[in-house]
Amino acid sequence: MPKLSDRQSILQQIDKMIFELAVYKELETWGSLKEKKMEEEIEQLIDLKASILSCRKLVAAVPRLKSFEFREIIFNLSESDLKQQLRKNKTSFEQMENRIKQHSIFKSKSYNKRKPTWVQLAVTLERLGMEGIGVSVGRTARSFGLGTGTVILYSNRVLMPIEENYSDYLYVISDYIVPLKTEYDCY
Repeated sequence: MPKLSDRQSILQQIDKMIFELAVYKELETWGSLKEKKMEEEIEQLIDLKASILSCRKLVAAVPRLKSFEFREIIFNLSESDLKQQLRKNKTSFEQMENRIKQHSIFKSKSYNKRKPTWVQLAVTLERLGMEGIGVSVGRTARSFGLGTGTVILYSNRVLMPIEENYSDYLYVISDYIVPLKTEYDCY
């Protein structure tokens, strides 16, 4: 059964209440005062339904917080914090960035500016460091103040040159790139 939104669920409950009140009103003979009160309740429910139908969402959307500052302070972290965050020390991160930023995928023919390669690499490493717990895209998006689609785009963009430049250190298991631990800290 498909999941109902809160809005759909409320509309169904209102329909059910209107139906029950209308049936209940027809089955019994009430005094005019009681019937008038039931009719007023039905009218209020119909007005409420019309009001809900006129709104696309019940609650206003909350904009995603953009934490651009996090991107700027990431290299001000201590060496151990940076390694915990990106699974690399600063030197190996810079080496990796220098190696992949020459790839054609980072060369834009568009007039739109792209984020620097180091930001895209940091986002990808942060996501890959989540060890497949299923929340990596959303958590990474919130950490870097990006949209989830942008995190996926950066990850796909960065993995291509990583796969090409570090193929000696990677192997594929059922369509997933798995890093091999080496003395060169290349993953």
